[in-house]
Amino acid sequence: MDAIAEKITHLQRALDLAEGRFDPASIEAGRETIATVTQRRNYTTDRTVVALFGATGSGKSSLANALTETNHARVAHTRPTTTQPLAFAAQLDTPAAALLDWMEISKRAHAPNLDRELILVDLPDVDSVERSHRELSAKMARIVDVLIWVLDPQKYADDVVHSEFLAPLARHAEVTLVVLNQCDRLDRAALPGVLDDIHRLLAADGLPRVEVVPTSALTGAGISKLAAKVRDIAANQRENRAKAAADLDHAARQLLPHDEHYGELAGDGEVIDAAARAAGMGALATAVRRSYLRRANAATGWPFVRWVTKFRPDPLKRLHLGVGARKPGERVTIPAVTSLPAPTPVQAANVRATAHDFVLRSSAGLPLMWRQELLADTQSRIPQLIDSLDRSLAMMELPMQPPPWWRVFGVGQIIAMLMTLLGGGWLLLAGFGDYLRLGLGVPTWHDFPIPTLLLLVGVGVGLLLAAIGNAAARIGANRRASRTEKLVRKAVSATVGEQLIAPTARQLEDYHQFVRSAKQVLTPS
Repeated sequence: MDAIAEKITHLQRALDLAEGRFDPASIEAGRETIATVTQRRNYTTDRTVVALFGATGSGKSSLANALTETNHARVAHTRPTTTQPLAFAAQLDTPAAALLDWMEISKRAHAPNLDRELILVDLPDVDSVERSHRELSAKMARIVDVLIWVLDPQKYADDVVHSEFLAPLARHAEVTLVVLNQCDRLDRAALPGVLDDIHRLLAADGLPRVEVVPTSALTGAGISKLAAKVRDIAANQRENRAKAAADLDHAARQLLPHDEHYGELAGDGEVIDAAARAAGMGALATAVRRSYLRRANAATGWPFVRWVTKFRPDPLKRLHLGVGARKPGERVTIPAVTSLPAPTPVQAANVRATAHDFVLRSSAGLPLMWRQELLADTQSRIPQLIDSLDRSLAMMELPMQPPPWWRVFGVGQIIAMLMTLLGGGWLLLAGFGDYLRLGLGVPTWHDFPIPTLLLLVGVGVGLLLAAIGNAAARIGANRRASRTEKLVRKAVSATVGEQLIAPTARQLEDYHQFVRSAKQVLTPS
């Protein structure tokens, strides 16, 4: 594949990616450029079309006759006479005719002195009052291979020529020549000053290195030099087709961003936090905290009052979440359908706002239409994202596994309870024996009744274990609530990543590929 074909492939890929996401005018112009270059390549590559452009009275037709040594071009001194393009060729064979048919040039003339590879075209005036003449000149400027701009001493600074043609086509400097025709009307002393002024104007147009050739179609001055320059440019043009490359480069540059920092995926922390809150993270963390405290009290609290906890419903059970997990290793998971509160309007709005901000930050530097499409795509995904938040928690394992100290404290409470029951029962039995005057008596330890000691120690140990267990349970409950929030964020992060982050990343990757393809079109400096 040659260089031009590779440029066309890369530009076509960039335009395909930009379709519907970029300025339609730029995309249409790029596709027109590809079509023009492709069609031009379909015709004989050994023919170079050289066109004469100029304002009214610049002497284009006279110059065409002088270069071809013919008089086919009509010449008049009082008004413009060229109304249709006229093509000169040494050999109007089938390939040349096909090329001229594609260019829609029907008027043709035989010019034996021209090189076989050259076709010279005389065009209507670019400043003509006829709009069709200007449109024709603009069209020909896009499709011919070499551009010769014919100026005259009176109108060489014509704004139409410079602002509408020379400046916009400055990218074709490599295949552009400027001719100062009718130089015989200038004094020899004035010619250098006029040429300097023309160079100044061309530099302002972006053509600082374009050569200016003074000629006179009347006297023949400079004609041979101009013909040699045309042959040199045409020879180089046949080797590299510089104009086609410049046209493709120009189309690609119209697509490239001005800022090198663009389309960087922003942080998603704010979106995940907002989505987690909307998913019921706060309610779930509170339920886990309270459920853990309830279960801890049931396992480690004072046995004589812990039964009261059974009359308080488990917060997780009220939310239709997993219950149980009273044994180490037992899991508590969230089913697909829960009773977690639905997102409030404020929470849903916060999800939309943070998602919108995420996309805005991620799409910084992208073209307006591309950003708008990305925002519209995101907004269309938000309802589904909010609806699926509850499902994102499905089968998430809650951190409700009982710690080992519960069992230790539970055994301690049983021992304390047995001591309390033993001591209390013993005292009751002894008191009943005294009432019946049985004289049972009670043993002592350092003059302190052992049943009383057992009772006091049992109650004290039980209450102390309950107090320590309650404090430890509160610490554990807070930790599990915090762990639950992290688990919710993780679960929600997967949903946000799938429904928001990944689509945004794909759009940004499309834009990066679009820029890479456009850059591959450019000719290395």
